[in-house]
Amino acid sequence: MRESTNEDAALAKLDQFRPRLFDFLLGGAEKRRQRLADAVADARTLDEVEFKKRVSQHQEDHSDWQADKELAERLLAGDISAQKDVISEMTSWSDEGLIGTRLSFSISDSFLHAVAHVHGDDVVPTYRRKQLQSGKLSETKMPAGERHELYQDYVCSVALKVAGDLFSVLPRDEVFVTCTASMLDKSTGHMADTPVLSVQFVRPTFNNLRLSAIDPSDSMTNFNHVMEFKRTKGFAAINPLKPIADD
Repeated sequence: MRESTNEDAALAKLDQFRPRLFDFLLGGAEKRRQRLADAVADARTLDEVEFKKRVSQHQEDHSDWQADKELAERLLAGDISAQKDVISEMTSWSDEGLIGTRLSFSISDSFLHAVAHVHGDDVVPTYRRKQLQSGKLSETKMPAGERHELYQDYVCSVALKVAGDLFSVLPRDEVFVTCTASMLDKSTGHMADTPVLSVQFVRPTFNNLRLSAIDPSDSMTNFNHVMEFKRTKGFAAINPLKPIADD
């Protein structure tokens, strides 16, 4: 609805106008009244501009709502192309690099497989800091076992994050998530994306997790999963629960 907020305020000032003793110093009472009248016209124009801006914003918002509504209806109808549309948006969520370098997906009527390409173990520092009684900060080398376990928790957290995001936007009760890391391929001597964790997440079990209190690595025992990990060596290559499609 068109509003007249600015015009009403300007009219109120015009209605309250009263000639003053020293108006002649400012060009006279009539000139001051005319300025107030001109302000009313300007305010009326401003109200019209703001009204058109609100109408334009409403039309844009309605168009977005209509698109979201149609997408939701397609999702609930089990439309695979709709799920792919949502997932294509999801891939942009990883652009910030918070969970890894990229996400890729395989999707069909029977299963959804997300592949998270995680950061290397250099995301975990090689040292740890401790504040001494003197107030100074002491820096010591982090034991390899502790560093491996921290990296394991990071990788498992990525799997949990991806599964949670998928459950929040798709009407699926099961998703497979595989995490790959850049590791040395001893057969070629080159670094290669290597599967290190593969999990079959199911919605009811996932929803029962208290994510703020769990240990990411330990939580994997709630699901069918494959993970080869040793505290002394870290991750080893695995065969994922679902094949990884070529990008």
